[in-house]
Amino acid sequence: MLFVAAAGNSESRTGRGLDLDRENIGFYPATFDLENILSVAASDTRDSLATFSQYGTTSVDLAAPGVSILSTDLRGTYSYRNGTSMAAPHVSGAAALLFSRVSNAT
Repeated sequence: MLFVAAAGNSESRTGRGLDLDRENIGFYPATFDLENILSVAASDTRDSLATFSQYGTTSVDLAAPGVSILSTDLRGTYSYRNGTSMAAPHVSGAAALLFSRVSNAT
């Protein structure tokens, strides 16, 4: 089973997200070293890493749009949100579409 997990948001003392490899910290379940986990960072409107997004060469697999994403709100309205939790559903949807066409994919 494929498990898509948000890499997490943070602001380090440099004003950027944390490098999970360098800081040697885990953000679970995204940084479990398992083949079936896709760890997702957030990209901005320029397709660059979002400033708040955690990242890592070995601990994060890819980035997806995670800035100014229109989402549902608690009162049944809509609002724009930022975060790796906004990016992960893009990857989940793409993986589901791929699996619907290539059901024997591993």
